[in-house]
Amino acid sequence: VGNTLFDPDLLTARLGFRNGEIFNSKKLNENLYGNESESDLSSMYLDKGYLSFNAEVEEITVDPNKVDLKIILNEGIQFKFGQISFEGNDKTQDKVIRRELYTLPGDYFSKSAIKRSMQQLSGLNYFNPEKLSQDISLANDSTVNMKYLVEEKSSDQFNASVGYSGSYGVTGTLGLTFNNFDIAQPFQGGAGQILSFNWTFGTGGTYRTFDLGFQEPWLWDTPTQFGFNIFDTRQNQGVDLKETGASINIGRRFKFPDDYFRGDWTLKYQNTNVINGDGVYEEGIRNQFSIRQIISRSSVFEPVFPTTGTRVSNSTELSGGPFLPGTVEFVKNIFLTEAFTPLTVNRKLVLFSTFQFSFINSFSKDKYLPPNETFYMGGNGLT
Repeated sequence: VGNTLFDPDLLTARLGFRNGEIFNSKKLNENLYGNESESDLSSMYLDKGYLSFNAEVEEITVDPNKVDLKIILNEGIQFKFGQISFEGNDKTQDKVIRRELYTLPGDYFSKSAIKRSMQQLSGLNYFNPEKLSQDISLANDSTVNMKYLVEEKSSDQFNASVGYSGSYGVTGTLGLTFNNFDIAQPFQGGAGQILSFNWTFGTGGTYRTFDLGFQEPWLWDTPTQFGFNIFDTRQNQGVDLKETGASINIGRRFKFPDDYFRGDWTLKYQNTNVINGDGVYEEGIRNQFSIRQIISRSSVFEPVFPTTGTRVSNSTELSGGPFLPGTVEFVKNIFLTEAFTPLTVNRKLVLFSTFQFSFINSFSKDKYLPPNETFYMGGNGLT
């Protein structure tokens, strides 16, 4: 009794009891105020803004071993979000946090919006996930203020490695990535931009690559990503080739079919010079102009050790053809799915499932394909 918002049959179904079932008070309490799947009655009302919702249970004995349940609901009033503030972001700018939030001033209070906002902030990888929390305070009779509590952590990366390969001899890598960069204030950072540099080399010039990239995830304060990449690679081990080029990319988060989807488009120019084809690849210089589209959906918010969620992406690249110049013509497609399924309640054991299907096809008369665009069987056995 007392319910005006939801249908009684829906509320009964969420309680999870059937006539004749063994009574379980723990199950009843969880399905009223909070279960692991968040399908409880309280979550339903909290998602609609009814922050003061509560329920009383009357147990009416009708038989020595049978009881009727009367659930008395007090829905209360709908609350709205008021001021949204932050604490602990000494480096990260407020706007970088605010643009990830689903809790907007003036919107009705929503538990699921808070959960999604916390997931988005965790996915930034700028903050200590163990210290990420929020504080909700009453502003007046129908408005609550929210404060997100964060603790900055180092998200920049410097890597240096030395190894040995039977193919390339002694190899080394130097890399530097600023994951929370600000091109306007490079020594302060906090704008959420990404600046990266990588240098990889092999003994005697058998392998060497330079790579410089920049990404702005929110161009003009909209969910539009823009970036560029400049690269130069030389490989000389049997096959001697050099690749030099650059790319620019733009991407955007979608709202349909849902806001887990996004699209990314990349325009690339590459000069490929096969100095020695070793009897396998055609020698000479080729110029490549290509455009690539990636449509993806990801509900994985833990960037380092994912425990839940799925990723699905489809990448299609067109080089040359009737629309683009250059002397390299092909179509290339990569379809990838990943799923993370927790096998234990504490998520210490997780099943990772993945499937990938790829193909490339040249439609030039000589069926030419650049050496590093094709697929090779094998690997080290680890994903």
